[in-house]
Amino acid sequence: NIEEVLARAESVAAKSRMVVGVLLVFFAIVALMAVYSTVSIRLAVYHDDIRVMQMVGATSHFIHLPFFMLSVGYVFVALAVNTLLLVGALFTVSAPLTSFFEGMPINPVSAFGGQWVIMLLWKMGVGVFLIGVSTALVLRRYLRSST
Repeated sequence: NIEEVLARAESVAAKSRMVVGVLLVFFAIVALMAVYSTVSIRLAVYHDDIRVMQMVGATSHFIHLPFFMLSVGYVFVALAVNTLLLVGALFTVSAPLTSFFEGMPINPVSAFGGQWVIMLLWKMGVGVFLIGVSTALVLRRYLRSST
């Protein structure tokens, strides 16, 4: 009986890993595109200000920093929303998981144990990396085309 339950769990875990991998790539691409378009819009709004900064000799880092910091702020907001949704989803699936594993009490939130901080730091790091790459791409493209 326990072997059947473990086999079912391994089967579900294997399928879940594949689905999560595909979703991870998809959402990373969506995040890059969203940040790219958001920064592009902000660049269009501040086009004249950026021109003036370039004329008075502002370095590219001085021009990049406000856009990057705004994007990092978006990461913090997205991290908060994502964490709330994750905790809500984990509490929602605890009852179906208990019935799936035939009465074994399962608390998916406690399954992470003390790993919450590490998980949040990883999510923040990946988010800042994606934001940094996307912001750098759009700013490099814009600053090259405007000079």
